[in-house]
Amino acid sequence: MEAALLGTPMVTFYKVSPLSWFLGRRFVKAPFLCMVNLVAGRKIVPELMQTEFTATRLAEEARRILGDEGVRRQMKADLAEVAGRLSIGSDPMDRAVAAIGALVQRLKKEEAIHV
Repeated sequence: MEAALLGTPMVTFYKVSPLSWFLGRRFVKAPFLCMVNLVAGRKIVPELMQTEFTATRLAEEARRILGDEGVRRQMKADLAEVAGRLSIGSDPMDRAVAAIGALVQRLKKEEAIHV
């Protein structure tokens, strides 16, 4: 998700033990496994799972993204959409500073009342 929030085009891949894969797929009924695609509700980044994940496939997907400006541009736009869905409308650090400032002011007022 961090790479997505930074707008970095990517390929995702997972390979686990066959037993873990079998059990996981029985219990997890999701159209995607990558958080970026789950948040988007559609395939934005390639997902290479289990037998689909090979060095050749990974290289092909990376080459496709790196070699095609249009693919990169579209993926960046789609990643920006995902980031927007996760946005709360303001910088979390600014919100934290404001909350701490308000708390300090309230504590100062309470201290003045008790003195």
